[in-house]
Amino acid sequence: MSSGTIIAQATAKMASAIAIIRMSGLNAFEIAEKICPKTNWLKITNNRVLSYLYDQDGKSFEQALILIFKAPNSFTGEDIIEFHCHGNNLICDKLIKTALFYGANLALPGEFTQRAFMNGKLDLIQAEAIMDLIQARSEKLLKAASSQLNGDLSFKINSLIEKLFKIMGLIHGPLDFPLETEFLEIDLRELENLLKQIKAEIQVLIRKAEQINIYRQGLKTLILGRPNVGKSSLLNALLQEDRAIVSSIAGTTRDFITESLSIADIPLNLIDTAGLRDEEFIKDDLEKIGIIKAKNLMKEAELIFFVFDGFDGWTAEDEKLFEQIKVEKLTETPIILLANKVDLLNTVQLKDLESKLKTIKNLIYISAQTAKGLSDLEKTIINLFKLSENSLEGDFEIAINQRQNLCLQKADNILKTINLNLSVEIISTLIQEAIECLQEINGSQTYSSDTAMRSIFANFCIGK
Repeated sequence: MSSGTIIAQATAKMASAIAIIRMSGLNAFEIAEKICPKTNWLKITNNRVLSYLYDQDGKSFEQALILIFKAPNSFTGEDIIEFHCHGNNLICDKLIKTALFYGANLALPGEFTQRAFMNGKLDLIQAEAIMDLIQARSEKLLKAASSQLNGDLSFKINSLIEKLFKIMGLIHGPLDFPLETEFLEIDLRELENLLKQIKAEIQVLIRKAEQINIYRQGLKTLILGRPNVGKSSLLNALLQEDRAIVSSIAGTTRDFITESLSIADIPLNLIDTAGLRDEEFIKDDLEKIGIIKAKNLMKEAELIFFVFDGFDGWTAEDEKLFEQIKVEKLTETPIILLANKVDLLNTVQLKDLESKLKTIKNLIYISAQTAKGLSDLEKTIINLFKLSENSLEGDFEIAINQRQNLCLQKADNILKTINLNLSVEIISTLIQEAIECLQEINGSQTYSSDTAMRSIFANFCIGK
């Protein structure tokens, strides 16, 4: 990370009413004075001023509102100057180019946030929460990231670290000060109770990490079934738009279509595939390629909607395809069976179908035409992934990411090896290792190189 003054556009690089150019560092004021030579900086009140901007040739090119944030009372903890100018890329580029001429450096992705972390304005957990706020694809993740930015997860991690240090105190008191504590022994019961409590709390965090990852990444969801059972109609119904071509002619979908939407606030990466059928019924090479692609996608799917025609009932071909899918995907991928076109059935026919299929699990009766049963689909997804409506509420409203989860798992694995039959020296060493794993989460553990830090902030957008 550069130690000089950095500059970048903080808003999207597109035509807009207002664009914000952010500059941070020791020489931010000095560079700003050169860009705004006719501004009396000593007479600025309320840390804002409307000023004309001049390039290195002394030519005025814009009038902008300038906001001043003096160290340490700024986002980065350094002097920050923000230029609020018109959102024309030519103006923004010229302003940045002028600042670079006067000695600024173009900011790296996430460098402003990284400086905030390095200067103690944020811990690493809060810094990473900023990216979740920017990229949140659901209300739950947005709410959880906001809570994390406010320090909720930081508080939990710090609390766990304090409890581990308390165990270290229980061990080292009698060991390090034998004369002062000659009548004291290591309280094994308290040590054991603390360990159980810490392990349980870490396990809760790991489970929440697995849940929140669904909200962060979304579920790769495949729509499979025979041709002409209504797969594309289902996609259109879920999207509430005519995204896929719907035809009564079997084999219309030759390639796969991908779209994203949220069901129960869970992001689904939906993939509508070509209808599956035996080779003897395939019309041409294009349909055959589409079916091969559909089968290849099965290996990556995290959720499968298997659609069949409820009017036709559960046919031998449906059974054969369903068994093939289970073989391809093994048993760990959830499969929801959707009996479509139930709007074509009368009450007697529907009851008869329900009676025949009553032993099948995760079966929902739907109509892609009338949207019947889509609310039941939502409830089934929630149950399959154990996502209660309150699963991220209250004390567990956290957005643990993959890096943080790996650190939690490392700490958990270390603590699992501890038992009271071990020597206190070994227990002490293992507790210290667990502490370091948790400190790595909030950044209080020293990193061995700048490379580790850069990898964390590399996915941030430039200007953040």
